Amino acid sequence: MKAGRAIGVTAVLALGYFVRLYLYPYDEVAVEVRDVPADTAFVCLVADRPGGPVLMPWSLAKVFPFTMHPDRCTASYRWGGEAGPHGGSVRWASAVRVGVLLGGATGRWRVAWYEGAAARVRGGSWVFGGGSWRPSLLDAADKQPLDEAALRGLGLDYALQSER
Repeated sequence: MKAGRAIGVTAVLALGYFVRLYLYPYDEVAVEVRDVPADTAFVCLVADRPGGPVLMPWSLAKVFPFTMHPDRCTASYRWGGEAGPHGGSVRWASAVRVGVLLGGATGRWRVAWYEGAAARVRGGSWVFGGGSWRPSLLDAADKQPLDEAALRGLGLDYALQSER
């Protein structure tokens, strides 16, 4: 009888854990990019991986969680033309370095790269994942302009059309 009860309790705990991971995915990270200039119209994150850079999808929820590619997601766009932070949740992709891709209202695109400790998520749990990343654009290790070919390679077709 005790073995059956232990199995039942274990099953309920496992079910609860998997429901929690479904509602709050393990790789979902809260992001707040600080010191974003006023002329920035588009913000998203880039993971520089061995196979090449990839954009991190925004992690959103209505009734259930889902992801959206930054190109067509309203979480990427800034309105109002004010300087300040830009944030949301992303599905984090581990990488050698992490970048913040910025698109200006003037059509100027650039990426601010972070490496080492500056590119690590803080406060995550090995059981539940999560955590946060709060970079300041003033602390970026390297800032590089991006041309249209590189942006299209990342899948930013809609954002490039909307700026024309």
